Amino acid sequence: MGLPLYAQVTSPLRRYLDLVAHQQLRAWLQGERPLSQEEVLERVGAAEAVADLVREAERRSKLHWTLLYLVAEGYEGPGVLVERRGGQGVFLLPELGLSAQVALPKALPLNAEVRLRFLEADLPALEARFALG
Repeated sequence: MGLPLYAQVTSPLRRYLDLVAHQQLRAWLQGERPLSQEEVLERVGAAEAVADLVREAERRSKLHWTLLYLVAEGYEGPGVLVERRGGQGVFLLPELGLSAQVALPKALPLNAEVRLRFLEADLPALEARFALG
């Protein structure tokens, strides 16, 4: 492009940092003073400080609603063994986007696909229990 500076932004509704970039561009195009480097760094730092907390809140909210769905509807479906821990296996449940630790009555190879059945949920702990179906 042959430009001394380059910026790429997406919709300002998706990310706060894109909103800051849009504000900078708008100010420059309207002949106003853009934010200083210090002001931009302050805003970026504030956004990054809470980004992890927001992602964790979203993850917990999704898990909460998934558990409520399981309590109401139940579940029996595929699980893929991805790790063995003693007599326990860690399974991915692709249909639910969850992982679950389940007792293994016999040795199974990694990547084995088995039927898992939902048993119960502990909503305060955000945990679900499954058994081999």
